[in-house]
Amino acid sequence: MTAALAGSNIALIPSENLVDAVWTDRPAPAPGPVRLHEEAIAGRTAAEKRAALAGELKAQKQASTVLTLADSIAWLLNIRGEDLPKNPVVQGFAVIDDDGRVELFSEPSKFGPEVRAKLGNDVVILPVSGLPAALGELNGPVRLDPASAPDEVFRLVEANADVVEAPDPVVLPKAVKTAPR
Repeated sequence: MTAALAGSNIALIPSENLVDAVWTDRPAPAPGPVRLHEEAIAGRTAAEKRAALAGELKAQKQASTVLTLADSIAWLLNIRGEDLPKNPVVQGFAVIDDDGRVELFSEPSKFGPEVRAKLGNDVVILPVSGLPAALGELNGPVRLDPASAPDEVFRLVEANADVVEAPDPVVLPKAVKTAPR
C-alpha cells in the first residue's frame, strides 16, 4: 500500500498523535519501579536468553530485531514492572542485535542500580524519545513482526534498512516452560 501511494499527496503518517488529541483524560504513566524476575523461576538468565536470540538472528542472517511486545521484553530480560494494572510488564521497545546487545527504550528512572547491574553493560536503557532516531540508524536486515510492530516502526526502519517480516522471535521461546533452577 505504501508503494502504491508513494506518488500521491496522501499523508500516511500524521504529524501528531491523533489518540492524544481525543484522549484528554489519559492517566499518567505508572510510577512503579522495574524489578528483577528471579532466575530460579525464569529457568535461564537474561544473558542466556539474549545469546540464544542472537544466535537465531545470525542463523537467519538478520542484523537485529525490534521487540514491540511488553511481555516479550519482560521475558527476554527477566524484568517485571507495574506499568499496566494486573500485568507485570514494563512498557517500552527493545532493539537486539545479532551479538546479543540490547537497547531498551523505556523510562530510565524506573531502573534502579540493582536492576541495571544485573542487566549488565550489554543492555543500555534509553528514553523512548530516542527510539525514532535509533530505528532510522539501523543497518539491515532488520526483523519486524507485522502482527505486532506499529506501522511507524516499519516506516522508520525502512528508511535506511531492509526489513524481514517474521514473527516476534521471543513468542515461541516464551511459551516453552523451563524447569526452575
